[in-house]
Amino acid sequence: MLSSTSYAAGLTVEQYTNDPIALLDAEGRLLKKIARSELPATPLAAQQWNDDLELVQVEVAGQLVWLDGVDVRLSQGKTVPMPCASLPKARADSATNLSTIGYGAGCAKN
Repeated sequence: MLSSTSYAAGLTVEQYTNDPIALLDAEGRLLKKIARSELPATPLAAQQWNDDLELVQVEVAGQLVWLDGVDVRLSQGKTVPMPCASLPKARADSATNLSTIGYGAGCAKN
């Protein structure tokens, strides 16, 4: 199985969101479950990130294991790039919906 794994420079596990937490191998198969209280204190430095399986590799008790991205809160979230030009534009004269669409700080205000 090929997957997109990269080094996770600056990425940390900030919080464990489930109890127990599944410890996984590189393919996402369960090795064992461990109580949150037995895991290292956070923030915990991530070693690698697998984008395809959304797994984060950390060191637990001297062993490198993978955690499911659903079981942890990370210091950096996943982003989806979306060009500003393709975002829908609200009609200012709309009688049924008076809301506006915020484009965020990354888009030019026209």
